[in-house]
Amino acid sequence: MTKFISTIAIAVFLESLVSMFEASKEDMRTMVYPTLALFGGVALVVGLGVYQRLSVVVEKHTGSTREGGKEKRPRNGRPAQRSIDNA
Repeated sequence: MTKFISTIAIAVFLESLVSMFEASKEDMRTMVYPTLALFGGVALVVGLGVYQRLSVVVEKHTGSTREGGKEKRPRNGRPAQRSIDNA
């Protein structure tokens, strides 16, 4: 879902950028649509950030991961060291 929303946000940003350049050549009253599209892109990115932050909080709270609850291992292949408090 993150990749999809990121792609949509990039498309909205590019569309608003192109529309701003076209509108700036013609009439300044036509800058409303590109400005609203830019704010829409910003809202998408902020919403995506909130979604990711809440996902991390929920995963930490429930202890679940995308692998179905399996413990993640660091890249070196050894299990992570647990502190006495978490054991």
